[in-house]
Amino acid sequence: MSTRLNEIPVEDFAALIGEALPTEAAGQHFALRVEAVEPSPHPSGRGLPGFSLHLRGPAELNLGQGVYAITHPRHGCLQLFITPIRRDPQGLLYEAVFN
Repeated sequence: MSTRLNEIPVEDFAALIGEALPTEAAGQHFALRVEAVEPSPHPSGRGLPGFSLHLRGPAELNLGQGVYAITHPRHGCLQLFITPIRRDPQGLLYEAVFN
């Protein structure tokens, strides 16, 4: 089962902070951990308030900006456009924006 991205409320990701989400790209399977969820202060055209989802990947994994299959425990496989935003000692931080 998969849900339309414009139907996913911020709470559905906020409840997963600290959890790893199975992810796939080009036949590779790995996990991205939900690091933070930040509500957007700007109006959203999706019918629900917008938000930014921050996902943490391991340091040795260097994903480029693009669409990745990320499995949410409730909504199934979601095709999310993510962008790398920062590298630190814990790995790479990626962002997906829901607006």
